[in-house]
Amino acid sequence: MSRDEAERRVLIEATPLGDRDRRTQRAAFALLLEEGRPILVSEIAEAAGLDSGEVEAALEAFASAGRTRFDSRGRLTGIAGLSVEPTRHEILVGPTPDTDSVVRWTWCALDAVGILGALGRGGRLTSTLPDGAAGTVTTEPLVVEFTASQPEPTHTVILLTDGYGEAPIVENWCPTVNLFPDRAAALGWAADRGVTGRAVPVAEIMADAIAMWAPVVPNRP
Repeated sequence: MSRDEAERRVLIEATPLGDRDRRTQRAAFALLLEEGRPILVSEIAEAAGLDSGEVEAALEAFASAGRTRFDSRGRLTGIAGLSVEPTRHEILVGPTPDTDSVVRWTWCALDAVGILGALGRGGRLTSTLPDGAAGTVTTEPLVVEFTASQPEPTHTVILLTDGYGEAPIVENWCPTVNLFPDRAAALGWAADRGVTGRAVPVAEIMADAIAMWAPVVPNRP
């Protein structure tokens, strides 16, 4: 198996979730997407068909791996890459026959394209360059438009750094996984920070990204 194939497997074949954790994650993700506000444990429990103790245990397990975010009142603000608190990666999720477009945020660029792709509702990713990337060809936010589950033609790349799975993921890995205007800009930024990885065109990463988020997103077409 090549290095690229091994990295791809690590990304896609995340640790399988048990029934409790899977139901908690899906319910919490759906509530954050639909409501756009911090979510109570009791709300997740009702949506998941679990008791509050089970949901609290599931969220503790996710938190220990750095896969959740909470506000000062203990309400959930982010899970599976989706956030209701602003970050550098903003997603406009397209409408459905029953819902309007909504704006949410993600922890990294891979989260953004995976969520938009898996939802299949079209939309837009607007991503601000990370600190220290001012030497690239642009300092303006990068925009990738989506039609259904696929991005419109774009030259942008995602820097997919090594170290996925090392907890806490949100603090350690996500800040390095960014959108860049081209491969040279991505690898130059990585070299300046002493991190390693690959710069992958957005179009080429979509199939893997969708596979990662398909088990999480609600009402996937």
